[in-house]
Amino acid sequence: MKSYYCKDINNLFINKKIILNGWIYNKKILKNIIFINLRDSSGEIQLVCYKNNINFDKISKLKCESCIKVCGFVKHKKLLFINKNIYNNFEIEIKYINLLCDSNSLPIDFNSNLSEYQKLKFRYLYLRNKKPSNLIKIKSEINWYVHKFMRKNNFLNIETPILSKRFIHEGSKNYIVSSRKYNNKYYSLSQSPQLFKQILMISGFDKYYQIAKCFRDEDLRSDRQPEFTQIDFEVSFKYENYIYNITEKLIKYIFKQILNINIDNKFKKITFKESINKFGTDKPDLRSLLEIIHINNLLNVDNLSYMFDIIHIPNGIYIKNINNYIINFNLNNNLFILNFNKFKYFLNYLNLNINNILYEKIIFYLNKNTININNDLILIYIIDKNLYSIEIISKIRTYIGIQLSVEKFSFIWITDFPMFKLNNGNIESMHHPFSSPKKNNINKINKLYINKNINSLLSRSYDLVINGYEVASGSVRINNRKTQELIFDLLNISKIDQKKYFGFFLDALSYGAPPHSGIAIGLDRLTMLITNINNIKDIIAFPKTSSAYDLLMDFPN
Repeated sequence: MKSYYCKDINNLFINKKIILNGWIYNKKILKNIIFINLRDSSGEIQLVCYKNNINFDKISKLKCESCIKVCGFVKHKKLLFINKNIYNNFEIEIKYINLLCDSNSLPIDFNSNLSEYQKLKFRYLYLRNKKPSNLIKIKSEINWYVHKFMRKNNFLNIETPILSKRFIHEGSKNYIVSSRKYNNKYYSLSQSPQLFKQILMISGFDKYYQIAKCFRDEDLRSDRQPEFTQIDFEVSFKYENYIYNITEKLIKYIFKQILNINIDNKFKKITFKESINKFGTDKPDLRSLLEIIHINNLLNVDNLSYMFDIIHIPNGIYIKNINNYIINFNLNNNLFILNFNKFKYFLNYLNLNINNILYEKIIFYLNKNTININNDLILIYIIDKNLYSIEIISKIRTYIGIQLSVEKFSFIWITDFPMFKLNNGNIESMHHPFSSPKKNNINKINKLYINKNINSLLSRSYDLVINGYEVASGSVRINNRKTQELIFDLLNISKIDQKKYFGFFLDALSYGAPPHSGIAIGLDRLTMLITNINNIKDIIAFPKTSSAYDLLMDFPN
C-alpha cells in the first residue's frame, strides 16, 4: 500500500485506509481514547485510537519522538486535544501502528526556550520542529530558483575545486589540509572560486555560475560561519551595469517567488565616500533615512579639539521612550537628544562662539521646509577627537531611524571603493587584488604611488547591501598582466612571491584574457534576511558555534 504525507490528506481520502510514516510529536491518553500528534517532513496530523482497538495498551506505551508507521482510516476531525495549530480538518483512526524505532527520553524540552548549546548539540531533534525545518526548506527553494533563473539567462553551472592552493593576501586565514601523497605539502580549502572563475573566462566560457562552498578561518559573528555558501557568477565582455542589472533581476525574482513581494524600483547607488559621510558606514541600512551631519566638515574647521555630529530626527517626539534606545551606548555625557526648538539655545550653552553662523548653516543644509521645530528632535554627539567613533553614531542612526521606518527591506549598491587600505602601516586590498582600478592606466597608477597618494586610487568594486548587511560583493576584474603585476607591486608582493603564488594566473592573463566582471551573493546571509532571522546559524543545517566548534560531532579534535 502506498504511503502518504500528512499534507496530502484531503476530502478525497475520507473513509479510505492509508499509511503514514513519521514521529510522535506528542500524545494525550484519556480513559477510552488516545490522541497522537504525528509529524512528518510535510506537517502534522492527528491520530486517534479507541479503547476497542486490540493495540490500545501497546499504543499507549509509545514514547514521544519514536518513529512509527501507522495504518488507519481518514475521518473528519471530531475533537482536537493535542495541538490547536494543526491546520487540517482530518484525523486518522488507527488500525495498527508499527514501531520503527523507539526513542529514549528526550534531553531537551521543545516547549521551552532552548539554549544555543541544546540547538546545536541535539541538532537532529531540533530540526524535527516546524520552524527550523521550514528555514532549511526555504533555503532549498532559493537554491532551486537560482538554478532556474541562471539557466534561463544562459549561464553554465560549472564546479570549481574545493581543494586549492594557499594564496597570500587573502582576507582570512586558510583551512589547511595535509597531503598523504606529498610529504610536508598541503592543500588549502578554497576561500572563494575567484581565480578559478576568472580562468574560466580566459578559457572561453563567457557565462559561469555555481552555488559554491567556501571556507574561511576568521572571527565569527551572527552573520558569519567558517564554511558558507555563495551564489557565484562571472561574465565576459560585460561591465558594472550588466552585473547590477542581472543581480537585481535575480534578487527581485527570489523575493517574488519566496515572499510574493514585488520590488519595482531599481536599487539605489551611492559611492563608498558618500556612504561613509552620510551614514557612517559602507553598509548602510536605508530603512533608516536619517543622515549624519558632520559639523566639523560643515564649518570647514580643522583646529577644533572635539568632533561634533548631529542627526535630524523628523517627528522624533512620536518615538516612544527614545532615550531608552540610546542608553545602551553609555554616552550620557556626550550624547544629547532635544527638541529642535531648543537647538539654538544648546549651542549657546556650549559657548562655541560660532553659534549663529553654525545654526544658519545647519538650517540651510537641512532645508527649512523639511523642519518642524515643534515635532522634530535633534541628536547631538559631541566628543573629544581622540575618543570619537563613527561606528557609534552610525549604529545610533540605524537604531533610531528604523523606529520611524515603514519599509521592510532596503537595497543599495555601494560603489567606487578605495583600491587599498592601510593596516598597521601596511597596504592591503580593500576587496581583493584582482579588482580593476578605475584609472586603468599604468602611468597614472605609478604617479599616484610615487606621490604617496595611493588612497585616492579607486576600484571598480561594488557591494550590494540589504538592511545593513553586505549580501553581495564583486568587481570588474583586471584582464591585463602588466596591470595585475603593478597591483601586486603596490601591495609589496615580491616578484618571487608573485611567481610562486600567482604565476599560473599571470601566465593565463598573457594569452588574450577578455574583459570580465563578476559578483558573489551570500546565500546564507540572503536567506537570513528573507526569513527575518537574526542569526545565520538558524538557516544552516549543521552550523558551528561562535568559536567555530561543532557541538554535534564534538570537533575539532
